[in-house]
Amino acid sequence: PFRCEVYQRKERLAPNSRFMTKNELALQILEEALLFQRFRYVVVDAWYTNRIILRFLYEYKQLFIGDLKCNRNVTIAMRRKAVADHCFITKMKEFVIDNQLYRAYAEDAYLPGIGKARIIFSQLKRDDGWTDVKYLVTNMFHLTVMQSVNAYLVRQAIEGFHRDGKQELAFETFHMRKYAGVVTHLACVIICYLLVLLSKISLGMRGTIGEICRKIRKKAERH
Repeated sequence: PFRCEVYQRKERLAPNSRFMTKNELALQILEEALLFQRFRYVVVDAWYTNRIILRFLYEYKQLFIGDLKCNRNVTIAMRRKAVADHCFITKMKEFVIDNQLYRAYAEDAYLPGIGKARIIFSQLKRDDGWTDVKYLVTNMFHLTVMQSVNAYLVRQAIEGFHRDGKQELAFETFHMRKYAGVVTHLACVIICYLLVLLSKISLGMRGTIGEICRKIRKKAERH
């Protein structure tokens, strides 16, 4: 993790504290991160694929990929409408990534107020059928459709952290009176998660994060 920052609602701020929107926090973290190191590409979720964040990334000439909400307006083939209304399932072609079946296709598009981009319409095949369409947006025009989907899948590790943190490491089941306590707790969760991952790698422990946590707990209780 590069930086742990917690969003605070304006009405809950301490006196004389500066309020920052989620976009302002994200921009601050991005600016610091890009001064620290240039990245191959940035992965962005649907909350932050907005005009503020994407224009910043374009200005920094930073490659990115993220997903769009289905009602986001984009222009494709001179027609501006919700991205979901541009989708044609019949154009999709199937491919396999890590033993999972996907189907997808891409269209060059224009994002109002931002610029040129590529939209990838993609679905994942599950046991009960195809998932809902995911609308990816990127400025990495050099990638194939399969490479674009694979680039976005890096985000699964972030979603896995949030899921495992909530289920196994008390990420959300805590109460603190002060903001500093909340930040400290979240930092401890991140450190614990990294230690569990290191145990999995260095000690060759098998299983999910939850299973490894229980194994470590049992060993600690015996000693």
